[in-house]
Amino acid sequence: VHAMPNPLQFLEPITGLYQVTMTAEGNGPTGLPDGAPVDHAYVQWHADGTELMNSGRPAGDGNFCMGTWAQTGPRTYTLNHFMLSWAQYASDAPDPNLPPATPSPGGLYVDNQFIGPASIQETITLAKDGQSYTGTFVLTQYDKNYNIILPGGIPIKGTVTGTRETLNSPVTY
Repeated sequence: VHAMPNPLQFLEPITGLYQVTMTAEGNGPTGLPDGAPVDHAYVQWHADGTELMNSGRPAGDGNFCMGTWAQTGPRTYTLNHFMLSWAQYASDAPDPNLPPATPSPGGLYVDNQFIGPASIQETITLAKDGQSYTGTFVLTQYDKNYNIILPGGIPIKGTVTGTRETLNSPVTY
């Protein structure tokens, strides 16, 4: 299919839909090992400075999240991304230490518990052709009292890559 270019991409070149991979890197001996997958998602950057992510995480633990971004240099952008994290516990009997749960259609009890808010800070550079980006991220997970609760009490660091999806893109997730 041939389509006219989106005029907003001329104003804000990052605008569009991307398939994104986040990979752990540089977390030291107590953190996630280099190369460990952190997320694989579809991310949409909007011309108004907002962003929306459909994370590869299970829907029950919060797979949609959003952020705000600004251009900070030539083809360089900073994203402040916010999410709410949930934990799922599935068993064949309810956990007496958790609030009451309803059995799922398969007969398992699923107890969704709010863990706390989280943020992802990204700095990315859009390729000259505008079809991809690369950069770094820092993911910080908090408990309900805003204490960092990741392994070792430190955020997860890594690299992020994104490839633009277009009207003609095949499904490759």
